[in-house]
Amino acid sequence: MEQAKAQGNLTFAQAVALARDALAAPAALTTRLLFAGPAMAPTLNARAALAVSGTGAAAAATAAAARDAVEGLLLWRDPPAIRVGDVVAFRAPGGTVPGYEAAFRKSTLNPPSASSSAPPPSDPPTLVRRVAALGGDVLVDGDGPDAGTLPIPAGHAWLLADAAGTLPPAAAPDSRTFGPVPLSSILGRIIYAAASPVDHGPVLSGSAASASDDAEVVTAELCVDDLAPPRATPA
Repeated sequence: MEQAKAQGNLTFAQAVALARDALAAPAALTTRLLFAGPAMAPTLNARAALAVSGTGAAAAATAAAARDAVEGLLLWRDPPAIRVGDVVAFRAPGGTVPGYEAAFRKSTLNPPSASSSAPPPSDPPTLVRRVAALGGDVLVDGDGPDAGTLPIPAGHAWLLADAAGTLPPAAAPDSRTFGPVPLSSILGRIIYAAASPVDHGPVLSGSAASASDDAEVVTAELCVDDLAPPRATPA
């Protein structure tokens, strides 16, 4: 409030100088997303993969916590390079994914339920997966002389859910479902995650070069209080 009052008394020349400085300031490199679902557990939103055992109130509470778990992600739009090991956000091929698997812009998120069949229509479906291979790499399926190979075409990436070993493709759609993804569909790299203001940390890439680049952006743009998802209001 005091700052607004002070600016109200600026001279015309001072106002012009402030406007010039604002125009010269670098644009933000990052976007904040909210992410739900177990596809990237345990790297992201590990609470969504909580195992439920037994019955009764305790089991019901655990199941509800897993279903409603949401994590805030910091997306670096258009980083200088995408590398194997990076966790990236991308436009889902085909335009249809389970609602609980999608990430949405924080400003418009209505957290979807596990029974949701599609994300809100105002938001293009966005998935978060890890880069397993890039154009020029060759994937090998199987062992011995009968092993199959899949060359990744130039300008594409093979993207996998971190939970691919425990979830079927239908529950965590990735390149096992829709094949290589054009690099032009990748929106950027996920560089930081926050489950709450006290539970947060960098998203490890597996690439030392990416980790070094990410650290500089995190230092410049991270605000944990803004990144963390809003707390549920008690009933």
